[in-house]
Amino acid sequence: VYYLKKEFEGALPAYEEALQIMESNLGAEHPDVATVISNMGDVCLAMKKPEESLARYRTALNIRWNAFGEKDPRTMRLLEKIARIEIGDKMPTPRGNLQERQNYDWDESELYDLDLRPISLELRLLKDQIKEDIE
Repeated sequence: VYYLKKEFEGALPAYEEALQIMESNLGAEHPDVATVISNMGDVCLAMKKPEESLARYRTALNIRWNAFGEKDPRTMRLLEKIARIEIGDKMPTPRGNLQERQNYDWDESELYDLDLRPISLELRLLKDQIKEDIE
């Protein structure tokens, strides 16, 4: 409720309380615990705290990876969130109207010209997984 109202300062304590209850009842490695931790990462990101957000996303990723594996959509969503934070504004922005931007096909040279080093383990895993899925 706090998050939907954009009352982020109130959302974190509510999530902390929910996390404590869930961990004590379900255990720290339960997938529902990962969901709460991921939601906390969303709040941190909305509060412009990307480092805190990354830490929470990585914790949730570890739980989901162990529970569901790397090909599960919930795991992949967390990998994407981590990648978005780490890449940030480094991705070139396509020009044109909304439809042109949505259908934009990146020229490989545009992507190779980006300086994305150091690229994290999560980004490499995501890249490898997508490559494997395509093949």
